[in-house]
Amino acid sequence: MNRLKDLGLQTINSLWFFPAVLTVLLATLAIGSVAFDLWLDGRDGFSGSDSLPWVFSSSPEGARSMLGTIAGALITAAGVTFSGVLVALSIASSQYTSRILSSFVADRLNQFTVGLIVGAFVYCLVVMRTIGVEGESFVPEIAVSLAILLGAGAVCMLVLFVHSVARAIQASEILQRITTDTIHSLNAVLPEETEAAGAYPVFEPEAVAKPFDDASWQTVKSKKSGYLRTVDFGHLLRIATRFDVIVRMERSIGSFVHDDTPMLSFLSAGNLSEDEQADLARELRGTHTVGSFRTVGQDPAFGIRQIVDIALRALSPGVNDTTTAVMAIERITEVLLCASRRPQPSLYRYADGQLRLCILRHDLGSITALGYDQIYESARGNQAAILALIRGWVELARVHSNGPMAEHLDGLLRRVHRDTENERGLLDGDWPVVLAESDRLRALLGQAG
Repeated sequence: MNRLKDLGLQTINSLWFFPAVLTVLLATLAIGSVAFDLWLDGRDGFSGSDSLPWVFSSSPEGARSMLGTIAGALITAAGVTFSGVLVALSIASSQYTSRILSSFVADRLNQFTVGLIVGAFVYCLVVMRTIGVEGESFVPEIAVSLAILLGAGAVCMLVLFVHSVARAIQASEILQRITTDTIHSLNAVLPEETEAAGAYPVFEPEAVAKPFDDASWQTVKSKKSGYLRTVDFGHLLRIATRFDVIVRMERSIGSFVHDDTPMLSFLSAGNLSEDEQADLARELRGTHTVGSFRTVGQDPAFGIRQIVDIALRALSPGVNDTTTAVMAIERITEVLLCASRRPQPSLYRYADGQLRLCILRHDLGSITALGYDQIYESARGNQAAILALIRGWVELARVHSNGPMAEHLDGLLRRVHRDTENERGLLDGDWPVVLAESDRLRALLGQAG
């Protein structure tokens, strides 16, 4: 079920699915509108152009010419649309990172524009072949009128599409979209309502890695290589309860899993037969989805990774775009603030008072390292970027003055002090501001002077 859900999401977010559905619907509309024209044409004394003044009225040759003109214009517009999509993908990939391309492809406006233009083109072809079928003078006037409306609508959507593409390739829009998706992922992974404090054991890395003798654990190996995209934790807990086992994740979501390497382990309270172990392994694999690329759905770290990639590209000597780097740093801080303000659920799951599931997940310290470490290494000597980093750390320290996040911020601050002391004679302009912000951070973290 988890794999089917993932396949459904990938299909819905592809560039072809929505346009294909819209094309089929418009082709069906063409058949229905022609049938309606035939029904009206068979009524005695009814004339479409006389009874309905707004409908298109012309000879068969004029109707064919009109539909041919609309179809030709639409196929040209389709070429412009596809070219615009390719240009946007190329610019986004070269200037920012190729990992953001999926969001362009999944954009509903792009999909609707492609679907409307291609669907209207097919509509015109279907209607065109019916002209004169039921008689030399038969013209499906209502169907042709709808074709004119569809053509006008497609032109309007093309203008809106050009405007959308012009905005979509701006750094601020890309960062906003990634940030929104990442925060939605955090809301799903770290819900507001979680276990009461102290209800479950405090997480210790060794407890998840080796809560029992490793010799007692049976491994479940992956059947394919790829990135672990999603895990159905609810189904995983039900399986563990039904088979009376403890399940331990060996790979966190977003990790790369190699073929025939451990993905899960289970510890049985009793003796399971070989058939039961095989059934259990098959069901456990079904709760995990492995694919060729990462997605943000259950993997907010991937969203942070995309923003970090944009910042690193902006700070590279070949680009040297400090403004984009600062915007990316501010977005990373926004995401980490969202994560730091949410309750951190236990990495253990229980059923009927029995431990059933041990989960691997990024903690606040690891996502802080993911968000800032590489950027800091690339930003050394760039005062604007360093200042943006320290100001972000100050905001995080206001929320977490202790714990894994604060410990990592403390380490970053010490690195800043060490590096800036070595370069102090070379710094100018923003150095007093950097020093003042670092003093604020030191005070929040309780460092000695």
